[in-house]
Amino acid sequence: ADARLPAVVARGYRRLLVAGVALTLALLPAYLAGRLTDFEFAPTYSADALAYLIVRTAATTCWVLGSLGFAIRHLTRRVRGLDYAAEVAFPFFVLHHPTVVLLAAAVIPWASSLWLKHAVVTLGSFAATLVLLELVVRPVPPLRALFGLKARDERDPSEPMSTPDAAHAPLAP
Repeated sequence: ADARLPAVVARGYRRLLVAGVALTLALLPAYLAGRLTDFEFAPTYSADALAYLIVRTAATTCWVLGSLGFAIRHLTRRVRGLDYAAEVAFPFFVLHHPTVVLLAAAVIPWASSLWLKHAVVTLGSFAATLVLLELVVRPVPPLRALFGLKARDERDPSEPMSTPDAAHAPLAP
């Protein structure tokens, strides 16, 4: 990827967010007319449906790039735990799906509210994934390698996981 793109997005994030708001507001008439359900779930190739898809796609792109630009520009401090999160992101991703499925299979039959089931599955799977990661994957060298983690002696714990490059450096306004 071109290293200039993050710099451009960071410089123009305000304009992107304003465009995102404007384009989202442009969808308001379709929403008030009750047409969004038609456009989303039964799309056609009519002019209004295509216009909706173009405006929605542009709005989404503006929101995503504007949010990324804001983050590149303003979220420049090192936050405690960021190195840990960067290190365990992939193994967490791999472990969380089976954890969610197994926990949900146990929780769904409960005779309780949907919100309670959702909370138990969400919080329980997060906790169970962290426990698996910390007690099973990280301490066992072959599992560390299998999940893409560096061996404990390969990296200096005082070093950050990645070095910032010019694309992530704070930009002058």
